Amino acid sequence: MPRTLDGVKKIKKTSVRKEIKNEFPIKVGKIFNFDGAKTLIKKIPKLERKVNVNPFNNIGNLEQPKVKKPFFSLESRNKNRGEEKKVKAIERKKEIEEGITRIKKEEINQEKKISEEGLKAKKAKAKLKAEKIAGKFKRKADFKKQKILKKQQALESKLQNTKEKSEKVIEKKKEVKLKKEQRKESIKKKINNFSNKLKKSYPKILKISAIILIIFIAIISVLSFLVYKSNIPNDYKLLLIKKLPFPAILVDFQATRYSVYLEDLRLFDDYYEQKAIEANQKKDEINTKEIILEELINKRILENLAKYYHVKIDNQELQDYFTQIANNSGDAGKFIEDISNKYGLTKEIFIKRIIYYQILQEKIKQQFITDDQAHKGADLRINKVLALVAKNRESFEDLARKYSEGMYALKGGDVGYVNIKNMNEKMKEAISGLEKNQVSEVIKEENRYYIVKVYDKKTTRNGEVEYWVKVISINTNYNFDEYLGDRRENAKIKVLVD
Repeated sequence: MPRTLDGVKKIKKTSVRKEIKNEFPIKVGKIFNFDGAKTLIKKIPKLERKVNVNPFNNIGNLEQPKVKKPFFSLESRNKNRGEEKKVKAIERKKEIEEGITRIKKEEINQEKKISEEGLKAKKAKAKLKAEKIAGKFKRKADFKKQKILKKQQALESKLQNTKEKSEKVIEKKKEVKLKKEQRKESIKKKINNFSNKLKKSYPKILKISAIILIIFIAIISVLSFLVYKSNIPNDYKLLLIKKLPFPAILVDFQATRYSVYLEDLRLFDDYYEQKAIEANQKKDEINTKEIILEELINKRILENLAKYYHVKIDNQELQDYFTQIANNSGDAGKFIEDISNKYGLTKEIFIKRIIYYQILQEKIKQQFITDDQAHKGADLRINKVLALVAKNRESFEDLARKYSEGMYALKGGDVGYVNIKNMNEKMKEAISGLEKNQVSEVIKEENRYYIVKVYDKKTTRNGEVEYWVKVISINTNYNFDEYLGDRRENAKIKVLVD
C-alpha cells in the first residue's frame, strides 16, 4: 500500500466515486459533450437504484471510511482536505446542473428547430398540395370553359343554320305566294276571257243546252216507255234493264233497281209461293209479283231504319243465325236440302237475301223496344211511378193499385212466387242482383214497361230458385208491327212496274 510522508496509510474512497466516474464520463471543468450529457441524463435513475441515493444530492455528505487513528494525529490536515473535496464536489454538482440545463436548453432549441423545419416542410407540402389542387381546379375550369365555348359555338352554328333555313323558307314562301298570285291572275284573266266569250256566245249556248236537254229527256222517255209500257221482246228489254239503272220501286226517293226486282222474281218465286201455301193461302190466289214487291218495299224500309238506329250485321252473326234456324227445324241436313230442292236456292243466296233481313228486323226491333221516343207516354208514366216509389210515401201495393195497367193491379201487383226458369231474360237480369224489399230498374219489353219488387227468395226441394215478386206494369200500346206499318204509311212509295 502507498504510504504518506508521515508513514500513515492513505485510504482511497473509491466505493462511490468509481461508480460516479463510470456512470458519468464527463470531466468537470471541461466543455460538455452533447451525446455524453444525454447518456448522463439517461443513467441518473440507474445510479439512484444502485446506490439508493442521488449522487448529486449526497455528494457533499459522503461518509469517510473509518480509519484507525495512528499513534499520532493528523486531523487538522485531513479536515482541510475533506473541506476542499466538499467544495470541489459542490462545484462539480453546480457545473453538472448547469451542463444539464444547458443540454436541456439545446435540446429545446433543437426541438424548436426541428419543429420549425417540420412546419416549414408541412407548409411546403401544403403549398404543393394547394398548387396541385389549384392546378386541377384550373384544368377543370379550363375544360368547362372549353365545353361552354364549344356549346356556344354549336349553338351559334345552329342559330346560323336555323336563320339560313328560315330565310330560305321565307324566300320559298314568297316565291310560292308570287306563283299563287300569278296563277290567280292568270285564272282571273282566263275567267274574264271565258266570261266575255260566254256573254258573246250566251244565246248560242242556251240554245245548244236546251237542245241537249230535250234530246236527253226524249231518249229517257223513249227508253222508259220501251221498258215499262211497250211490248218489245224480252231479250231487248232485259238488256236495257241490265245496262241502265231503271228503278222498279222508289221508297223515300231511294230506288230499288228493276234488275233486282227481276232477279228476285226469278230466284224467290217458288220460295214465296211455298211460304204463302204454308200460311194457308190458296194457290190460285197467290200473286208472287205482289209479294216480292211488298218484300222489296219492306227491305228498303228496314235498311233506312238500320241507318237510323246504327245497326250493323257481320258475317259471323249470319252464320250463327242460319245454324240456329237449321237446328230448330229438327233436321239441319234436311233443312239445307229443302233450300236447294224445295226453293231452288243456294245456301249463300238464302243467307244473303233472306236470313240477313230477318236478323236486321230482329235487331231493329230490340232498338225500337228501348227507344223512349217511340214510347213517350209509357216512359213518362213509369218514371213518375219510380219517383213515387223512391219517395216512399205510399206503399208499393197502393201504387200498383193506382198506376199499374197489368192483370195483377187489383192484387197490389202481387204475382206470387215465380220460378226463375219461367222468367224471360230481361226479368232474370233485373232480379238476379236484388235482395229483399229492393226495386228493380225499368224493364222494357215490346208491349209494356214495368218495375219489380222482390219480397222473398226461396229454394225448392228440386233446387230451383223462386222469387216472390210484385209488379207495376205500364202498357206501351205500340208494338213493332204497328211501328213498321206507320213507317210504311208515312213513306213516299212509288211502284213503277206492273
